[in-house]
Amino acid sequence: MSEKTKKTRISLTLTQPYLLGLAKLVETGLFIDRQDAIRQFLRDGFQKQGLKIDSLDS
Repeated sequence: MSEKTKKTRISLTLTQPYLLGLAKLVETGLFIDRQDAIRQFLRDGFQKQGLKIDSLDS
């Protein structure tokens, strides 16, 4: 596995409204799971800030 594709587990603490929002996104089928939604929001945030990230999901 190359350094670009190596994954590292992190811990994230969220308040209840964020957890409920993530659950709703998964329940409605927009995302397969919470981590998928969080990765997408990170990609969107990086793009909005003008940061080019080669590949976040490999």
